[in-house]
Amino acid sequence: MEQANETVAHLRNEIKTLKTSNLGLVQQIDSYEKLALNNKQTEETLKIQILDLQQELNQLKKSEKNTKIKYNRLNTSFETLQLTHEALVKEHDAMLSKKETQLVPAKSFSDQNKNTCLDMILPEPIPNTKRPTKVPAEDKINATDTRVLNRRLRRVFDMSELSDLSNSILSTILVELSNYRTQFDWVHDTPYFYPLVASIQQLLTEISTMRMTLNDLQADYVRRIERLTTSHTVYTSMVANYNIKHRIPKEFPPRIRKRSVENKASFMQGLMSFFNV
Repeated sequence: MEQANETVAHLRNEIKTLKTSNLGLVQQIDSYEKLALNNKQTEETLKIQILDLQQELNQLKKSEKNTKIKYNRLNTSFETLQLTHEALVKEHDAMLSKKETQLVPAKSFSDQNKNTCLDMILPEPIPNTKRPTKVPAEDKINATDTRVLNRRLRRVFDMSELSDLSNSILSTILVELSNYRTQFDWVHDTPYFYPLVASIQQLLTEISTMRMTLNDLQADYVRRIERLTTSHTVYTSMVANYNIKHRIPKEFPPRIRKRSVENKASFMQGLMSFFNV
């Protein structure tokens, strides 16, 4: 009986120690759960901050893209103004050099010829003050060629940008051509001259308008070719991936080869009809 009582007492002591250790483990579990909850809250806070940073980064990218577009527009307008300024400087220098080489118009008559008869008086010579208008106008129109602009700008060939630049220069030339007749105010009694000036003005205006139309057509043609090339490249890569996935051999039967040739012919016909629209 005594041994049994001792055993019972020993077991009770062990139960008490186990309960005490169990309470300690429960407290540790509670503390771990609280720590895990705090970590989860911190993780959610960090995720929200990351999302906010991503949205801010996207907004910064959009603003950067808009700033680049504005910079490109301003750069294009600056280059247009620079080219126009260079053409105007050339025209001004040509006018100055022309005026320096001209003789000073003589006065009507000197005092020695005051007593001559009115019938003997010769008309005053027309002052040779012609302005160099024809060559600068042709130079300006020839300088609007996209290839010439690309060589002068020394950058990557971009048909859309070069077409816009050329059209802006041509618009300035058209504004100058609207006052083309006033540049020949040194002509007086010549009834057949002003129709010739009007014909030259109309011809230069028509050339400038045709150049602008040609620039628009070239830019549209390049854009359509790029779009069709991109779609055809994507289609070719998809077909190649499909062939690799399904292990289709490179050598097709004659019937399939004939079908591929017919597909190519239909593709070219569709391409030609697309540009004929």
